[in-house]
Amino acid sequence: NGYDSRNSSTYIVNSTSVYREYPILSIHGFLSTDRVNIAGLNVDNQTFIEVTDMSNRDLFQTALFDGVLGLRFNTSVFHNIVNQGLVSSPIFSYYLNRIQINRNNLCTNSCQAIVGTGSGVTIGPISDIEKINELIITTNVNGEERVECYRIFELPTIRFILGGKAFDLTANDYIVRVNHKKNTICASGFLGRNLRTLDWILGDAFIGKYYTEFDMENNRMGFALTK
Repeated sequence: NGYDSRNSSTYIVNSTSVYREYPILSIHGFLSTDRVNIAGLNVDNQTFIEVTDMSNRDLFQTALFDGVLGLRFNTSVFHNIVNQGLVSSPIFSYYLNRIQINRNNLCTNSCQAIVGTGSGVTIGPISDIEKINELIITTNVNGEERVECYRIFELPTIRFILGGKAFDLTANDYIVRVNHKKNTICASGFLGRNLRTLDWILGDAFIGKYYTEFDMENNRMGFALTK
């Protein structure tokens, strides 16, 4: 599916040129404003990027989605949903200070991290990710860090400590399984990137295990183990 403003009666021209860099791709496009429907809620005057070019075209050709919906505080579509009185309270949630693995500590001086719904992997500083992949004994195959699938049950638990609370990921959580030509490939769900404004992005592996709630009214987040 694709969006075409020529077929929309509620489209508002903006046309501001946009370039964005993300950890796994960069995009070119322009801003558009229109009515957006989410779970039956009509959000008016929502501005978004119409992407015309990207560095990683394979991402959207193979993925089972057509776009990315950001949920950043005060600038996201949810902010408009709240301002337009479409929900009863400014709280949304979804499923999906230190990191420990085999008594090895990373981020010992604390790190800045966000929970990223748009990231299929957990992203961290290159030096830390190299250490994690070394400890789970990966093999680099064409730029991808892989493990033998039969080893998943012997791989260590990785513990994220947020606000003094421990959140554990087992190999079943952080190893990514991909079916390729009737074979299953098991790859590390950790990607090394030296980001400019923060240290870590906790992606799908974390969100999949821990129910995450964003409370915009009180400017806080909460986590709980999914059932």
